[in-house]
Amino acid sequence: MSGLMTPGTTAAGGLRPTLRFGYLSLLAAVLLTSLLGACGGGGGVAGGQAAAAAAGSLSAPATPPPPASPPPASPWAGHFVGTVKIADQALFGDAYVTSDGSLRLYVGGPYDNGGELQITLPAQSEQLVGSLIISEDHAHGTGVIIGQQCAAAAHSRFCGEPAAADLSMSLVPGVVAGVSVKAIKGQIQVATKSGTETWLLQLDPWSSDEPLSATKGQFRELLAEFASSNDTVIVFDDTGAMFFQSAHSGCVGNGTLISSKVTLTIANCRGAWAYLNGDYSGLAAITSSSVWDYDGLLRVWLSKPAGAMSPVALTMLAERSS
Repeated sequence: MSGLMTPGTTAAGGLRPTLRFGYLSLLAAVLLTSLLGACGGGGGVAGGQAAAAAAGSLSAPATPPPPASPPPASPWAGHFVGTVKIADQALFGDAYVTSDGSLRLYVGGPYDNGGELQITLPAQSEQLVGSLIISEDHAHGTGVIIGQQCAAAAHSRFCGEPAAADLSMSLVPGVVAGVSVKAIKGQIQVATKSGTETWLLQLDPWSSDEPLSATKGQFRELLAEFASSNDTVIVFDDTGAMFFQSAHSGCVGNGTLISSKVTLTIANCRGAWAYLNGDYSGLAAITSSSVWDYDGLLRVWLSKPAGAMSPVALTMLAERSS
């Protein structure tokens, strides 16, 4: 029975054509599916992820949040002018307070609180270098009183003998040039070698007419003891660097003034002014000479750093000369 064929075979023993074509069709379908998956076609997971990524890359970027508003200026921060009452005498007081509580207070000669700066050099003067802890409208702190003009024969009782001070102050309603303001009222307890004194403060806010960036140029010094007969001109460049040289005392100053902060090195002072040589830091403001004027004077409060061999303080006042 050699002429008989077994099921599914041909006479040559191969697969029947119908089965072979079915097998090839199945193989082609598998290959086509693989190619579609590799090209990102179809609705599989890979295709869905690719579509989502493409959609994400085309979406608009998120809008950034608006910048935060700057905090409101502290009513404590700024320049204040008024009186410092010691015993029965009212003296000129000229202060600067920063938002972090740093305090400088120049105490000059007798003053009637008439709404103008004291520009003449008093017989003696002092500077309070202090720090306040501020809580809303109240503040307290500590400081030191340092004598100034110590090269003069009639000098401050605090020259060479600084005194510790305790400070207590409040913001109270006040009026300056017809405008309602918040003034500083308080007291300073000063521990002198002869006992404790109470100094009473009444200081009104004193607006600055120009930003400190306006210091570029030249200012003629009026008040500092190293200057005499308008012989000292302070020169500022547009970076805040400052320089001066005094023919009277020989003092040469080099420093910087940036954002109300001053650093200064004084050298070459001779004779009685030699004690001024050294490094200083402090505060500065551009200020009007009275509540009615719109001029711009430079006020600088300086002192040698804590720990210096001998405490020294220096208050400057200069008028623009160019």
